[in-house]
Amino acid sequence: MLNKIIFALFLAALCLRPFLPAFTYPKEDILLSLCIIAMSVLLFLSNAGAGIEPGSRLHSAFKRQDKAILISLCLYFTAILASTFFSKDTGTSLSHFYKYAAYLFVFIAVLGLAPEKQKMLALLLLANSGLVSMRAIQWFVGGTFRALDYLSYHGIGWNFAVEFLSRARAFMPFILPNDLAGYLILFIPLAIALLFQKNEKAHSQLTGLSARNIYFLLVASSTVIVLLSTQSLGAIASLLAAVIIFGFMQKKNNIKNRFAVIAALFLASGFVLMLLLRLKNPHEFNHPLFSLNERLSYWRHAFGVIRQHPFTGVGPGNYPFFKSLWVHNAYLQAWAETGPLSLVGLVGIATATLRINFNNISAGDDKRFIRSLWVGNLAFLIHNMVETTFFRPEISLQWWVFAAILCAAHTKYQK
Repeated sequence: MLNKIIFALFLAALCLRPFLPAFTYPKEDILLSLCIIAMSVLLFLSNAGAGIEPGSRLHSAFKRQDKAILISLCLYFTAILASTFFSKDTGTSLSHFYKYAAYLFVFIAVLGLAPEKQKMLALLLLANSGLVSMRAIQWFVGGTFRALDYLSYHGIGWNFAVEFLSRARAFMPFILPNDLAGYLILFIPLAIALLFQKNEKAHSQLTGLSARNIYFLLVASSTVIVLLSTQSLGAIASLLAAVIIFGFMQKKNNIKNRFAVIAALFLASGFVLMLLLRLKNPHEFNHPLFSLNERLSYWRHAFGVIRQHPFTGVGPGNYPFFKSLWVHNAYLQAWAETGPLSLVGLVGIATATLRINFNNISAGDDKRFIRSLWVGNLAFLIHNMVETTFFRPEISLQWWVFAAILCAAHTKYQK
C-alpha cells in the first residue's frame, strides 16, 4: 500500500513538472525538484522492500545492467560534480545542482521499477501530454489574441511581447514554441503506436472504435496538431529523421516499414507547410534562415567558451549570456558548462537508450511499446542538436524516465 502511495506521488510530481517551467517559476521549480528527489529516493527504497539487499528486485535490476550504461552514468554525474567544484562561480553552480540530482534519482528510481510499472508510468505521462496539448490549444485559440488586445487597449509598449505573440505559434505551458515541440516529439510516436494497436474490446456502433481507441485518437490528434501549431521546423525534422531511421532498420516489405514511410510522408508534408508559413511571416526573426544564422553564431561562441575552459567547463549555470542563455545545441552546452567528460557520459547514456535488439522482443504489445519509445527518444536526441530542451527540467525529466525504461529494455533483451 505504501509503495502505491509513493508511486502515485512520484507520478503526480512528474505530471505537474511540464506546467511549471523552471525559467518562469524558479521558486516552484526548486520546491518541485526537491519533492521529486524525495519521492524518487522513497520509491527507490520501497521497490525492494528493504533497500538494495542482495536478492531484492532492485539489487537484481542494477546487477543486470550493462556495465557501459553504469560507467556512462557515473562518468556524467562525476564530471558534473568536478565541474561544480572547479566552477568559475561555485555558488551559482551549487544553486543549479539540484536539477542534475533530480535527473539522477529519477533515472535510478525508474530503472528499479518492475516492467509493468515502467509501462504504466510511460502511459500516464502520455496521458499528461494530452493535457499539456489541451492547455496549449486553449491558449493558442483564446489567450494569444486576448493578450495582444490587452496590450493594445492599455497602451503597453512591450515591443518584445507584441512581436513574440504575433508569431502565432503555440508555446504554452512552456516559454518557447521549440520547447513545447521538443516535449511533444517524445510522446507522439507512443500515442500513434497505441492508436493502431489491436484491441479485442467492444467497439462503438456509432464510430466503430472502442473507448480505448477513441482516447488514444484524442491524445494522438491533439499532440500532432499542437506540434504543427508550434511551427518548429527543428522538432518536425527531428521526428521525421527518427521515423526514417526506424524505417530503414525494418525488414523489407514489412508492414511496419510501410507505416514508417506513410508517417515520414505526413511529417515531410507538415515540414514543408511550416516552412512556407515561416517564409511568409513578415517578421524577420521568424524566418528559418534567421534562426540558422543565429544558431551558427551561438555555436561559434560556445566553441570559444570551450577553448577557454577545456577541462571542466565554466560550471553548471555559468554559461555566459550571448544573445541567448542557451547554445541551442545540448551537446555543446554540456561540453561548455561541465567539460568533455560529461559530454562523453551523456553520449554514452544516449547511445545506451538506442542499443536495443528488437529481434529479441517477442511480437506483441511490448515490442510496439519499446519501438515507439525508441523513436521518440531518438527524435529528442536529434532535436537537441539544434535545441537545448535537455537542459529544461520540465522536459528533460520526461526524457530521463524514457531513458531508464529503454536502458532496462536494452539489458532485458540483449543477447
